[in-house]
Amino acid sequence: MPDLDVEKIDVYLDDVCITRQGGRAAEYEESQGARVMAQSEITIRIELGRGEVSETLWTTDSRTNTSGLTPSTVPEVPRVC
Repeated sequence: MPDLDVEKIDVYLDDVCITRQGGRAAEYEESQGARVMAQSEITIRIELGRGEVSETLWTTDSRTNTSGLTPSTVPEVPRVC
């Protein structure tokens, strides 16, 4: 598999693009990121620019964890490249 091309990476917090093509998205404003981060649940989407494969990973902020999961009890998710 070829090396990861950082210039193809886009990162989103919910529907807010925070990085585009490896750098800060021109349209991004801190107030947008703050709005998303203030929510109790968020989605972080990372587009690597390498095709249509996807993976889902659930995690929790241990400061507000009510699930009973701790880092030692969260099942390991296999990495897919």
